[in-house]
Amino acid sequence: MNALFYMMRDGRLFRFADGASAPMSCGAVEQYMENLKQIHRKKEWKTQGTGAGFMGVWQEEIDLSDIRPADAVCTPDGRLVYGAVLQQGGAVQRKNPDAPDEAEGLLLRHADCTIHDMACDAEGKRLALSLSGSGWGERNIAIMPLDANRFRFITEGECRDSNPAFDPDNGDILYYDSCGLAHTERGLVFGPRAVNRLNLTEGTLDTVLSDDKHDYFQPRPDGAGGLYCIRRPYRAGHQGGSGLRDLALAPFKISKALFGWLDFFTQRYGGEPLKTSGANPAKAKQQSEEERFIEGNLVKVRQNKKADPADRHPAAIPDDWELVHTTDNGSQTVLLRGVMAYTPAPDGGVIYSNGRAILRRSPEGTVSLITEARWAEKLRLQP
Repeated sequence: MNALFYMMRDGRLFRFADGASAPMSCGAVEQYMENLKQIHRKKEWKTQGTGAGFMGVWQEEIDLSDIRPADAVCTPDGRLVYGAVLQQGGAVQRKNPDAPDEAEGLLLRHADCTIHDMACDAEGKRLALSLSGSGWGERNIAIMPLDANRFRFITEGECRDSNPAFDPDNGDILYYDSCGLAHTERGLVFGPRAVNRLNLTEGTLDTVLSDDKHDYFQPRPDGAGGLYCIRRPYRAGHQGGSGLRDLALAPFKISKALFGWLDFFTQRYGGEPLKTSGANPAKAKQQSEEERFIEGNLVKVRQNKKADPADRHPAAIPDDWELVHTTDNGSQTVLLRGVMAYTPAPDGGVIYSNGRAILRRSPEGTVSLITEARWAEKLRLQP
């Protein structure tokens, strides 16, 4: 099997080759982090010591959570192109995965767009990017030539367009999943996801998979007129803040701010703070092992359910997340259940993640383990 690249939920990029996985360095991410750390260190003398405490001057802890690789794709020549989230902006870099110490090439740097998903056409001439800008919750698809430091949006509107994929036999055909969104008092509401097919030359757009009861997402054409995708039950929900909730919590937020001011006052003039330096329960609270947010949905994983003895590779993803294959005549076949992410293999098989491991399904239907990898996503095979 060729080298396999995948993303972990903690924001790291990995490469599996020769029977072992190893993290991949991402120069843009590492350099950006180092720059922030240097700026932070230069300001430490102003914000540390008893003088700084007396004056009430403290420096916030450096936040590196919004600095990470977002996605990576392989070009036909074996190069790796990855997108990086750099706080409110992003970058697209090209590197040689077989020579990790070789200098990377900068393809794009943008201060106002965040990169989420990527695809590369079969000829390696352009990328499709799922980008979000200033819009709250919106994502749209853009096309970026690999030989130019620019992109243009090809979709727009109050929707979430994700997971682009070029047809391997026709680079002018682009598949992606999309859902509408609405702003309500309780936050964002997302409609069911549908798979769209866009002809970049003619400008025609068709919806190829959709219904009111399911989400269809992560489309991947098979090169023979068929289409893979993940299907799961549609569950309407809300994401984001609530105006009424914020109003109800306003008195508590004001009380918290007032207490913080009194704490500063007593420490400055009395030498002792009102609050002790105990652990912050909000920061210490860890996400339950039974609940994960995947693709915008809360997935409840029953750790204590009785495992099926016949299931050698139990999934952390619910069984109703199905990998389906649709032929050119519209018939659908469920290939796998409990699928979080996948990529078609050249031999007609499928490599997929079930939330606990990365596995391979052969064209005959036999499943074998590739490697243990918890919450692996965005799987890409190197040509």
